Amino acid sequence: MTRKNVKNRTRKSISKKTGQGRKFLLLLLAFGILFLFTYLIGKFDEVDIIKRQLQMNRVVVEPTVVVDANTLSPSEQVIHFGTTFGILPRLLRINRSNNIYTVQMPVNFSVVDLNFTNFQLTRYLTSLGWRQVSGVEPNQNLQVLTFLSPVDSTTYRFRIFYDRTGAYPQQRPRIAIIVQGFGNLNAAELERWLTLNNSICYSVLPINRVSRMNIQQIVNHNFEALIELPLEDPGHPVIPTESFAIFAHFRDSEVIARLDQYFRLLPSASGVITHRGGLVTTDRRIMPIILNYIKERELYFVDNRAIETSIAFTLAQQMMIVSYERSITLNPSHYADDRNNVRLLRDLRNVNRNPMIITLQRPDDATFEFVQRLVNVAMNNGFEIVRVSEL
Repeated sequence: MTRKNVKNRTRKSISKKTGQGRKFLLLLLAFGILFLFTYLIGKFDEVDIIKRQLQMNRVVVEPTVVVDANTLSPSEQVIHFGTTFGILPRLLRINRSNNIYTVQMPVNFSVVDLNFTNFQLTRYLTSLGWRQVSGVEPNQNLQVLTFLSPVDSTTYRFRIFYDRTGAYPQQRPRIAIIVQGFGNLNAAELERWLTLNNSICYSVLPINRVSRMNIQQIVNHNFEALIELPLEDPGHPVIPTESFAIFAHFRDSEVIARLDQYFRLLPSASGVITHRGGLVTTDRRIMPIILNYIKERELYFVDNRAIETSIAFTLAQQMMIVSYERSITLNPSHYADDRNNVRLLRDLRNVNRNPMIITLQRPDDATFEFVQRLVNVAMNNGFEIVRVSEL
């Protein structure tokens, strides 16, 4: 082989290797470009997703507009109350006739009652200088308040009633059941009550050592317990139970001492319900002492309404205490022959209050069976059974 042939073969070999190297470099470059493109696309997608998530999770805080009600006209003040209280604007109507403004205020039956609306409206208007002239309750579904406006003493007549048009979104009516008289039950009698629906509340008279044991058992089984507040009742002889009562002739210090005695005996109570007390619950000197004591301990208060002229519930609301009044007391014997629960269901629906407080007086056999029946009838007909603290 000549030197020329060797040189030519060497050149061809080098040229072939160079071509292969270039192809490899081009392939490597193409792969690099593809990888970089894929990576960038992925990053762009990730950034886009993050941006979208930020946009979705962004909270836009609107500036809060605080309205000074003192700068509004009387009618504007009325509308302002209705709006903040939750009355639908289309239901709140103001009509004028002979210089008297009549304000129609239909409220949501499933959220508030007439007494609460009355209290809130009165507090709002009096804080703005309105003067109350009168307040009447023609029936249990209507309250009428008359006020004079602070600007020109124009008369405003407020008609507060329950809306029956279905304009408000309806909620299930709530019922709290309080069974009274657990101060003297023995362990065996108490045990079966602790097997019932624990939304039922039990109240205990602060009488003796058994009272304390019972209320502790009630609380330990996740039931809500109340202190039955024994108060003097007119026309009844003093019996051993009532010897622990608060009497209308007590001095202020004696009232406090007696309350201290109750709460030392029953420290686990969530609330207080009056026991009898037709004389004391109308007393404007003693009731504020009792209610202030309850308020300091951050307990709720239930007026059992031993007498229709009781001021306890109204006063408790004025003092800004979480408070309720008994709606109805049910007697199990009245429903003994009500086999299909027609009468019981009718009575529940006729109460026309939400929330509803039902009290039963004696934890005996008849009451035990009736409570189970009451719970079933209520829950199967659209009512909700809750504790008093959940109202």
